[in-house]
Amino acid sequence: MAKHGELFIAGKDGRNGIFKSGIVFTLASAPNFDYIYRTQCNLWEIEFASGSIDIVARTQTPLGFEQVKTIGFEKVQEALDICAINKNFFCRLASPSQTHIGVYEHKGKSTLYIYVKFHYTISMSCEVKITDAQGNTPPNTGSPPQNWDKSIRYYRLSQTSSDIYEAYRNLFLGLESLLSIKTPRKPKSKGRETETETEREWLKRSLNSIPNKKILQQLAMKGNKPPADQIITRHYRDIRCKIQHAKQDAMLLHSQIEPTKVQDGYEELLNLWRLIAAEYLKLPLIGGFEPYQTFEQNMDKNFGKELSVQYTNDSSPVSDEDTSVSPRGEPTFHFKHSKYLGKVRPGVVRIEASDTVKMNDERFLHPIHRIACVADQNIGPILSMNPGILVTGVDEFRYILDLKIENTSMPRINF
Repeated sequence: MAKHGELFIAGKDGRNGIFKSGIVFTLASAPNFDYIYRTQCNLWEIEFASGSIDIVARTQTPLGFEQVKTIGFEKVQEALDICAINKNFFCRLASPSQTHIGVYEHKGKSTLYIYVKFHYTISMSCEVKITDAQGNTPPNTGSPPQNWDKSIRYYRLSQTSSDIYEAYRNLFLGLESLLSIKTPRKPKSKGRETETETEREWLKRSLNSIPNKKILQQLAMKGNKPPADQIITRHYRDIRCKIQHAKQDAMLLHSQIEPTKVQDGYEELLNLWRLIAAEYLKLPLIGGFEPYQTFEQNMDKNFGKELSVQYTNDSSPVSDEDTSVSPRGEPTFHFKHSKYLGKVRPGVVRIEASDTVKMNDERFLHPIHRIACVADQNIGPILSMNPGILVTGVDEFRYILDLKIENTSMPRINF
């Protein structure tokens, strides 16, 4: 059975094989009780284990990769709501966009996957000294007056939010406020009850009206769509419209949109807001910006040639001095398919690996604790898992690794 430590996820050889899909997230704190919450339809059960920060949601319904992430996340939130009432346990998930483990089905085959995001951190700082022609430092006359705008309020509220969904909502309001400075929305026509342009139409017009075209271009992905259309699709359609409105029939918060998409969207939206604010309000870009292109080129160089993703049951913690996948010399196995996919989002590149799982496969007799990328005899990054992952009762094993650049002198991006 596919297990994370002692928690059963899903699979053919556990619980009579009735659970087809499941997902594991990490709690911000461990409960002091064992509890299984079953949904009203009885198709889902969510398990809490005393002393464990892992929580699993499993279902009898065979779900695809995107479905198990989205619906599983929603069901975990539902279980946390119930525990707040029944157990006085008030808890949230710890960085659900950074790592999760699950089982999904595709074309009749079940796959156990591990998703993780690694951050490459950089820090930049500089000091500017002003002197006159003789090299003397003039007297300090203080900072020039700042251009205040209500969009700055939304930006501050976004950065002080405790939740990625709340942070995104506030920042998008800040973007709309910022864009309306130079491109206000067209007023209603006389005798008409509706606006002369839709919100989507105004957003496209305002983005295309930004004088510095490089702002949108550096956030664009490869493809035929213009940069403004890409941003409207990724942000307005896929995220904003799903979490912004507070109507009776609007989507419940933390429902039907997985946190990875919101987290990635927030990082991109933050860069967009700051670049436009520098253009429209003449505000300084404290911390600079993410050097996406340089990072992506370096990753292409490091992983674009020979790449092997390997795993072992060695439970040794990761060390900067690691020179092998298994420091203790335990058996190490290679994924049959290892591929560097390159850029998947601005500032994010991806590595994927997969392999088939056979009955009584000797590679999976013991839990897997370490997974490492090996390229040009260099090892890293290394994922260390404690407890480990038992890979049985499934047809395939898949590893998804996202590598992201993070400037520590930039504003906050993790919630």
